[in-house]
Amino acid sequence: MSRWTLADLERKSLVRAQVMPLLYPAMPPPADPVAWSDALAEAKAKLLKPTAKAQILNTGPKARPRQIESQSQQAVIKWWAVACHELRIPEELLMAFPLQSNRHIRNAVRMKKEGCRAGTPDLQLCVRRGDCSALWIEMKSPTGQLKPHQKRMLKMLTDYGAAICVCRSADEAIKAITGYLMMG
Repeated sequence: MSRWTLADLERKSLVRAQVMPLLYPAMPPPADPVAWSDALAEAKAKLLKPTAKAQILNTGPKARPRQIESQSQQAVIKWWAVACHELRIPEELLMAFPLQSNRHIRNAVRMKKEGCRAGTPDLQLCVRRGDCSALWIEMKSPTGQLKPHQKRMLKMLTDYGAAICVCRSADEAIKAITGYLMMG
């Protein structure tokens, strides 16, 4: 299964200075490509600063893996609420799929009839970059493992042109998002 690594996303970010004005005319055109690259590097450095929420996650011995995943995901969403304005991307394009919580069986049956799929990653960033249709992020605790249905779904998404990333912390997810957005 081919996955985008953070290094792949950072390598592709070099093309962004030339491609972004063509894809998003609302962004200012680069008068000087070197200055544009410097501005991108500065924006990336600013966006990669960890949020206060990400620094104070409850990851002590009593925290359960689902709690850690949930807190990391909440920190990513909180960061995105600020970062999306700097990136000039609508906040609503990063969305969550809350499919894992404990539910009554009737609610689970209804959700399945409505199209909820097992293995759907936790977050989706609906922004096209290069040959990728979207970025899907599966949040896992530091010790969490992908289940077989999650592996199948991630492979299927990759086969159909999506970038996928399994992140074990809020900082990893933030780096994955900014790396993805910086690629051409």
